[in-house]
Amino acid sequence: MNLQASFAGGGYSAVSASCAAKLSQIAYWDHDDRQEFIDREFGPDHNVFHKTIEVENSQAYLMVQGRHACIGIRGTSLTELGDILDDIDMRRDTITKSCGKFHAGFNRYAKRLTGGILDSFGTFPQLRTLSFHGHSLGAAA
Repeated sequence: MNLQASFAGGGYSAVSASCAAKLSQIAYWDHDDRQEFIDREFGPDHNVFHKTIEVENSQAYLMVQGRHACIGIRGTSLTELGDILDDIDMRRDTITKSCGKFHAGFNRYAKRLTGGILDSFGTFPQLRTLSFHGHSLGAAA
């Protein structure tokens, strides 16, 4: 997998779809499985930074290669009460007056991850592209 090649040009392709699906899947894995995947896909001397971002049971997985960063966001886990409560909280929530209304549970899940994601980018001034990928609750966030 090559993150830069997968998302070069910003358009949709079978390669970018495959990469996005894998990143969404990786967000569910534990640390050791993620490390094994990175070493297998990119080799032992890889130049890929990767990090799990976890805040109050909201989880995302960040991968950075060169000038591109991808974030895979974990979806609903049916064994996690907080995920279920976020899914069913369909009240309307306002982010700003100009943004309209959002599903309150999805918005809450996304807000929990925002600080951790933004904090991670301070060490990567070279980034030029960023893509978000998720499944279920993660896609909504």
